[in-house]
This record gives sequence, structure tokens and C-alpha cells, in this order.
Amino acid sequence: MICEAAELEHGLTCEYLFAAFSLKQRADEGVSAEQLAAVGRWRATVLGVAAQEMLHLALSANTLTALGASPQLSRPNLPQPARPGFGR
Repeated sequence: MICEAAELEHGLTCEYLFAAFSLKQRADEGVSAEQLAAVGRWRATVLGVAAQEMLHLALSANTLTALGASPQLSRPNLPQPARPGFGR
């Protein structure tokens, strides 16, 4: 179960980081200065959550190590292509 927790935390960390770094960063990307400020606040929040997920990953990896196992960090490549019928 701890291996599954580590994999879950790893996957969540990757998703949050992908989301944060996918947000627009400059006004020439089609956003106003006010929108850009809001996006900056969103990015800071998402990166904060990503940092918490990294801490959870470290805790689960440390627990596995303490039990004599090694962390297992398998995950699918991101981003995943859309699947037919997804969301229905």
C-alpha cells in the first residue's frame, strides 16, 4: 500500500507541476495585465500544492526505505492523449 501511495503522490506531483508550468506567463500570450496577475496567483497556489505532494512523496519513500524496501515510482508518461469516450 505504501508503494501505491508513493506512485499516487508522484503522479499527482507531475500533474500539478504540468498544470502550473502550462499557465500563461506573459501579456503577449493573449491575457490582460489583470488576468496575468490572477494567473500568477493561481500558479503560486498550484505550486504550493505541488510542494505538499512532493513532501508526501518524500515521506512515503522514507517510510519504504525504513521498512527495507526501495521506492517505486512508475507512472504513465504525461500528458496522456485523450481517449475516445473519455468524460462521458
